[in-house]
Amino acid sequence: MVQRLQAVKKDQLLGLDTFSEEEFRYLALTIQDKHNALVQLSEQLEDEVERKTKELQELNETLEEKVRDAVNDLQLKEQLLQQQSRFAQMGEMLSMIAHQWRQPLGAISASTVGIQTKMALKKYDMEEASDREKFESYLTKKLEAIQEYVRLLSDTIEDFRKFFRHEKERKVLQINEPIERVLHILESLIEKNSITIVKTLQSEKKLAVLQNEFMQVVMNILTNASDALVENREERREVSIHTYDTEESVVVEICDNGGGISEEIVGKVFDPYFSTKDEKNGTGLGLYMSKLIIEEHHDAMLRVNSEGEHSCFMIKFLIDKKVQGTA
Repeated sequence: MVQRLQAVKKDQLLGLDTFSEEEFRYLALTIQDKHNALVQLSEQLEDEVERKTKELQELNETLEEKVRDAVNDLQLKEQLLQQQSRFAQMGEMLSMIAHQWRQPLGAISASTVGIQTKMALKKYDMEEASDREKFESYLTKKLEAIQEYVRLLSDTIEDFRKFFRHEKERKVLQINEPIERVLHILESLIEKNSITIVKTLQSEKKLAVLQNEFMQVVMNILTNASDALVENREERREVSIHTYDTEESVVVEICDNGGGISEEIVGKVFDPYFSTKDEKNGTGLGLYMSKLIIEEHHDAMLRVNSEGEHSCFMIKFLIDKKVQGTA
């Protein structure tokens, strides 16, 4: 019968009398079988598409969850690194405060001992008006000196408190202001290590910054410079700080003559836990956190270059025209 159907010419298919009833029935059954097969194939295809779509959705959900977990892990890691860096910096500052307090505490002690000694030796006869007046004058001077020393101690604590206070809002300011504050905090360290600071603070544009975070960056760079100078130079220790404006940016350059940075490590200085100091003196987080603060929190740029015995860190902030003219 198949041969019979195949033998029918194409033009004969137009005539209904070409096929017998049995042949029509066979043809109908064949078409029905093909139709059923196509329906079954279509249903299988729909089931397969549905299954693959479901797998894809599950994969996307799993991927999204993994991405969220990875982002959360990264954020947690950054928070932990920031805390670790902050604690290390607090330790350094406490050491500086201890050194900074030594002189005024010694002066207060000397003043009180002097007063007690004069009273014990009865240098003044309180029965005599002239001696009483001299003692009152002497006591007033000593108390004024003690009061000034106490003020210095209080200022140091206030600087420390402000420096580590958590910031939520940006402050509009000229970039020279926080730099001057850091130099004041590091005054005793700079003096102790015989470092000359050369300032050329020419920037006049205003920026909206997280002031304490920016101060941390400047402090990290300056303390690293101090360490390099102490390690590599016995004389003419110098750090230059230059701020200036371009048409589109505010630039801060901090350079030192502490021996430079070798080509082998200049590309690693911003890596977490990378440090050329021993474990006692360095965590390797300061410059990593500095780069994070500048580039992630301020959408700015932090770069380092080294030439000869000089190392220079450059921070570049883009100027926001809306900030200019803000009080």
